[in-house]
Amino acid sequence: MKSRFSPHVAALVAFTAIGLLAGPAWAARPDALPTTELNAEARTQYKLGTEALGGGRYVEAALHFETATSRTPHAVSWYMAAEAWERSSHPERAADALSRALDVPGLSPELGEKVRARLKLLEASLGTVVFGGQTSFRASLDGSTAVGPPARVHGLPGTHVLSIIPPDRAPFRREVTLLAGTEASIMLGDDDEESKPPVRVEPKIEIRVVERDVPRPAEPRKYLGFGALGLGVASLGAAVVLGVSALDARDAYNTSRTQDAYDHVRSVQAWSNVALVTGIVLVAGGITLVLWPTDKPTAPTAAISAGPSGATFGGTF
Repeated sequence: MKSRFSPHVAALVAFTAIGLLAGPAWAARPDALPTTELNAEARTQYKLGTEALGGGRYVEAALHFETATSRTPHAVSWYMAAEAWERSSHPERAADALSRALDVPGLSPELGEKVRARLKLLEASLGTVVFGGQTSFRASLDGSTAVGPPARVHGLPGTHVLSIIPPDRAPFRREVTLLAGTEASIMLGDDDEESKPPVRVEPKIEIRVVERDVPRPAEPRKYLGFGALGLGVASLGAAVVLGVSALDARDAYNTSRTQDAYDHVRSVQAWSNVALVTGIVLVAGGITLVLWPTDKPTAPTAAISAGPSGATFGGTF
């Protein structure tokens, strides 16, 4: 059965074999670091790194040496950090430290040759990202320490996450695939489409104006006119009934010739006259109210419009 190894595992196996073969030459310590070239805190960190390295605490030693370089940049501190990283099976961090050792002062010619030879050997089995472009930008690979261009960072063969940090906006990420012994050039700056700030696109809003005639309600005067007509007709009907009653009362009076019959005739006649007059007045008033001409105002309209700031309603009434 065939075993399957990821590119990262295969690379680590190769680095272990290389380290065993080249260990004695690489483990050779550089000349004593002049203490006058480091400030007090850097000297303390360098001493702690040396002690951790001697005690086999390689990651701790590498971090102390790198802290010393942050206090006083010096090539020998980076050189020692590279040795500690490689002993801890982090060849990519070792290659990063060797690259930085070549960028700062402090290497003797002999040690400089050692560093270049060792870096070349490591890069043969690592992928290298070469950063260029604007110095205000910074970038890191897989969360390592961010560096500004020009710089070289390294990673095991495979896919990695590259974080780009512009000076004036939020960081963003992209994936980069590294192959052993190859370089990937990344230019940092505004020419990079992904580094540009997002352009705000205003949404397109279609504005539609809807107009329609709003029917005007009937005027109250017409309602009053129709009401008066109804009451007038009813009153005229009552007058007719009372008139018939008055005629019957008169016939009864002519037969009996009594005072009560006479008073009844007069009462019915009076109410008949009142109902007749009231009916005529109400009918005439109702017809007048219904048929009275009115001014024709501008037809009422309503409009609704929508825009970026909201919707508005208006019209004429």
